[in-house]
Amino acid sequence: MTFKYKLSRRLALLKNRRAVSLAVVLAAAVANCERPVQLTDVVGGLAALVVVPSTVSLAENQATDFVAFGLTAAGDTIPVAVSWSVTGGNITDSTGSQGVHYGHYQAGPQAGRFQVVASDPTNGMADTATAVVTATAVPIAAVVVLPASASAPVGGSVQFVAVPLDSTGTALGGRVIAWASSNTSVASVNDGGLATGLAAGSATISATSEGHSGTAAFTVSAVTVPVASVTVSPPSASVPAGQTVQLTATPKDAGGNALTGRTITWTSGTPSVATVSTGGLVRGVAAGSATITATSEGKSGTSAVTVTAVTVPVATVSVSPPSATVFVSQTLQLTATPKDAGGNTLTGRTITWGSSSSSVATVSSSGLVSGVATGSATITATSEGKSGTAAITVSTPPPPPTGTCLSQAGSLVTLSGLRTSTYETGSLGATAKVDATTAQFLVDQGTNVPVRVGGGDGICWSGGEVLGQFPPSTSWSTMHDKYGMIPGSGSSANGIQIQNVTVFSYGDGISFDVQSDANWVIRNVHIKYSRDDCVENDFLNAGTIDSTFLDGCYDAVSAQEYSGSPNGNNNIVTISNSLLRLQSMDAVYGG
Repeated sequence: MTFKYKLSRRLALLKNRRAVSLAVVLAAAVANCERPVQLTDVVGGLAALVVVPSTVSLAENQATDFVAFGLTAAGDTIPVAVSWSVTGGNITDSTGSQGVHYGHYQAGPQAGRFQVVASDPTNGMADTATAVVTATAVPIAAVVVLPASASAPVGGSVQFVAVPLDSTGTALGGRVIAWASSNTSVASVNDGGLATGLAAGSATISATSEGHSGTAAFTVSAVTVPVASVTVSPPSASVPAGQTVQLTATPKDAGGNALTGRTITWTSGTPSVATVSTGGLVRGVAAGSATITATSEGKSGTSAVTVTAVTVPVATVSVSPPSATVFVSQTLQLTATPKDAGGNTLTGRTITWGSSSSSVATVSSSGLVSGVATGSATITATSEGKSGTAAITVSTPPPPPTGTCLSQAGSLVTLSGLRTSTYETGSLGATAKVDATTAQFLVDQGTNVPVRVGGGDGICWSGGEVLGQFPPSTSWSTMHDKYGMIPGSGSSANGIQIQNVTVFSYGDGISFDVQSDANWVIRNVHIKYSRDDCVENDFLNAGTIDSTFLDGCYDAVSAQEYSGSPNGNNNIVTISNSLLRLQSMDAVYGG
């Protein structure tokens, strides 16, 4: 409460000498007994010495206080030296902070009007007040509480002052004051009028003396305690992709006490793995780890969230090929593909293989079928309770040819003359024979394949010249997809025998293009200048090359799967009585 007045204002008050105004000044002075006056911006020396109140009434033997202070010409308070004297009763001096003096007056046993004088011995300035001592105490007519309203935070205090007044508005001293708070859960007040805030809210502070009361409004505001830390619960969590988990953030003060009503901001360190809502709800996006951070007033806490992949159940299993023939003592690789309900391929699933007749065909844990004896067997692949099958026929392999395969039993197709369009058939019966001894195949450069042949098991192709139109100077990019002969033609060429054939100047000489082209035989064949493979065997099928000249190939026999093909590591390609000549090319296949 600032104890600072402009001189003109204060002197006007002193001239009027009105009791109510003096009571207010006295209250201000008394209040500053608890909270010292701050003297600032002092201009000039002492211009006046002032004593308040100028008049006070009290009963015999009662006590009251007078206040003396100095003023500059500018109206600022200034420290002074004060000496007190009275014409009746006793007075003692005490000095507050900043040079304000308090005269503690004790009336005597006799009634009368007595002067109270405060003087500055250093410069002779003085001021006089009157103490009216009555034989009977003057009754209280009203009580004024100052300040009329005040506020403080929780834990803070405000000093209230009660001033009893008589019917003329003159301040009365020496009266007993009883203090009370209307809401003791919000504010308390002690016997000296010091009110303390306990909780946010409002309370009325009342002062009562001799049946008369005065009040003041006291407002207590909540104290905003700063956030010192943030705890996120749970500190770690796991959630499947597509699912959610709720996190909770708790701001705390320096003592570890939880704070309410604070703003929380949520962020994800890896939104591609997990996102988080403004309320702390985390949603898994993809398998991985993400740090979720909660921030309040610059302080943060985290939770480590692990997102797990959702295991989609297997709905079906397909086996490829769905049917095939394998010779006794030979092998065939099957592939099982688990799929979900939408037909999408599922990886990383366990496959169990089984044979309906292990005396006919067995199957390994990786789907490799081995022919045991002639007959039929169903190979089953099972994953998570779902199954797919392949029908396997085991047959006796044909005896090695002793001369020409044209001598074997079977229907005969004879080709002759020059053929300028693709010869293609996929419907030949088992052990069928094609005699192309006098045939030539010459197609334009825009035709990729001159000969396609397939159908049943054990087909025989004998003779013929496949003439390419691609000299060695032709670039690799032009002829890498040109094939001289493709057995199978998209159908089975299992056990096919190709003999007495000449293939000149193609990207690939002879190409086995499907998995069922197994146990093939190439005998007495001349392949000259193949820009890529003389024999393309990308599915790693078992086969035999005998008495053959592979002349000028980038590679003789390909032995590399493209992608996703069955594993043919256990198959064998036998090359005997043959001559291979490899030559460098300007580029290689990049697939």
